[in-house]
Amino acid sequence: MVLDVNIGKLTSLIQSFYKLTKIKIAVYDDNFNEIFAYPKNDSTFCEMMNKFPETRFNCRESVKKLCAECRKTNRLVTLTCHAGLTEVVAPLYENDVIIGYIMFGQITNTKDKQKFIESAKFLCRNYPLDKKEFAEKIVTVPYKNNEHIMAVSEIINSFTAYIYLDHIVTLKKEETLSLLMEYIENNLSADLSAQKLCEKFYISKTILYEITKRSMPDGVAKYIRSKRMDMARKLITKTDKSIEEISGMVGFVDSNYFRRVFKKENGMSASAYRKNFS
Repeated sequence: MVLDVNIGKLTSLIQSFYKLTKIKIAVYDDNFNEIFAYPKNDSTFCEMMNKFPETRFNCRESVKKLCAECRKTNRLVTLTCHAGLTEVVAPLYENDVIIGYIMFGQITNTKDKQKFIESAKFLCRNYPLDKKEFAEKIVTVPYKNNEHIMAVSEIINSFTAYIYLDHIVTLKKEETLSLLMEYIENNLSADLSAQKLCEKFYISKTILYEITKRSMPDGVAKYIRSKRMDMARKLITKTDKSIEEISGMVGFVDSNYFRRVFKKENGMSASAYRKNFS
């Protein structure tokens, strides 16, 4: 939702990358959701791993762990996944804000094939995998030495700059902001914490701040409180609902807390406000 992707340009760029390296590459949004991959299918080994809920979950968690480390360090990161494969991820930026990630992997940097196989077998020992199929698929994982991986990583770093400069992947600020504001307006009784909003719109707190900083200069929380007070004043003066009912309708679980906030914001109690302005 948050990213606008020029699929044509991105496909052309990444297809060229694959022709040179024969390494799968994928693009993720800043909430670690895959938005593009080439080739579309996983490697033979990873397809086998994704057949089972437990292994599929751990594959997803490995991606999240790698992207989270990239976000933390603000630089390209290399790690091994839960099955022992080598993965590399670099951040995608727009105006110094990470809006996504570009990743390549499903390879090994262990030259000794038998050592790699034994390591992968140990890491996957508790998964419900067929031993014969595992033995057949693990040998298909391609080996790339560290020098090769470093060279590919340099290309990826160049990719991220080119993707930004040519607007291949950009942040949909206005569209996301409009949807966010509409959601807040229509769900004032719901949990509108930053965490819940980020989960709803598949964005990070950094992106939430980036898209709201102009329209909500005092912060999202104050904007939401302002909207809740607007609705509360309307309900108090236009309906005969109790203050307790109204507090719940505008997202306050504790009616006593609502009363205190209302008085602070309006200079008088909710009851006095109803008496004066109804």
